[in-house]
Amino acid sequence: MRHEQIGSREAFFLLFAVLSAKVFLSTPRYIAEDAQTAAWLLIVLAALWAALGWAIMVAFLRRFPGLSLIEAVEQTLGPYLALPVQLVYTGLFVYVTVVALRQFAETVLSAILPITPISVISVTLLGASAYACYLGLESVTRTARFFVPVVVFLVTSLLLLAIPSGARADQLLPLLGPGPVALLWRSLQRSSLFIEVLLLGVLVPNLKEPEKMPRIGYQAIFASALFWLAVEVVFQMLFPYPAGAKNPFPLLAVARLIAIGRFLQRVESFFIFAWIFAAAIKLSGMLYGAISSYAQLLHLKSYRPLTAPFLVLVLALSFLPSNLIEATQWDRGALRVWGAVPAFAPPLLLLGIAAIRGKGGRERARHKG
Repeated sequence: MRHEQIGSREAFFLLFAVLSAKVFLSTPRYIAEDAQTAAWLLIVLAALWAALGWAIMVAFLRRFPGLSLIEAVEQTLGPYLALPVQLVYTGLFVYVTVVALRQFAETVLSAILPITPISVISVTLLGASAYACYLGLESVTRTARFFVPVVVFLVTSLLLLAIPSGARADQLLPLLGPGPVALLWRSLQRSSLFIEVLLLGVLVPNLKEPEKMPRIGYQAIFASALFWLAVEVVFQMLFPYPAGAKNPFPLLAVARLIAIGRFLQRVESFFIFAWIFAAAIKLSGMLYGAISSYAQLLHLKSYRPLTAPFLVLVLALSFLPSNLIEATQWDRGALRVWGAVPAFAPPLLLLGIAAIRGKGGRERARHKG
């Protein structure tokens, strides 16, 4: 497949966007349910677990310089045995895209446009994202590079303006929430909050400087964790556990608290702008990951013919959850508990198989010698 080339900064901003967009949904709420007053600490621990998973992925991909995750799996197992693993990764991208689309659509429906049919919202969001994918990865990443700083600025401003509205640091106590053992176990489960880092594994052939791939992944994980940490801390200081754990739209609730005099009120409209940018970039990036990984699996010269079929597939699957609660369960009860297993476990196994079979860069170097 022909690969468009993107810079390291573009790759970082895209990855940061797909990892951070969850803060606009109900994810901060169920993190507060899991870790109680230690929700902020759970995010830190989950990021460390995810970084460990990414380190395993990097060790595997380094054996196949210049190849994507999908291509490296085929080099290790052969075309037939690799197929189930490749389909798992493509399916994971599709699942993440489906869940994100439905949650973003439900958020708009519940909080902003209550009488608009959800089908109209979903088609608009996914249609715009699919069009961006069709234009190419370069258009998606340059959009991310331009709008991500805008989103971070808007969200940071909202958090700073909300702090005077009654934030109390003592509402973060006790520091260990449900206890160290429970916190450690739940953080391991929630390491799946960062599985979107797999997108970088698919984009390796697109990087102008593929040797920077490991650093981009680590930077994106910890930068998104820091961004999420700021949101979670301010949210908990304003809406302490257990009341905060019942708020369906945490960041929107924080924005609605801001009132400075009679002239600066209802600033959640700025939140809407940030939400739209984040949703569009997240959906574009994950949809591109699904389409590109499947095109690599089929050895197609171009991914573009798959854009329309995947648009229809994702849109159809997004209507399977009957409401926001069920869509959140698809995310919270399945993807964000067990998602790290199919994301990070296969590379560890594949790394061992590649080492035993002598597959990878070292083997090619011997043949050249």
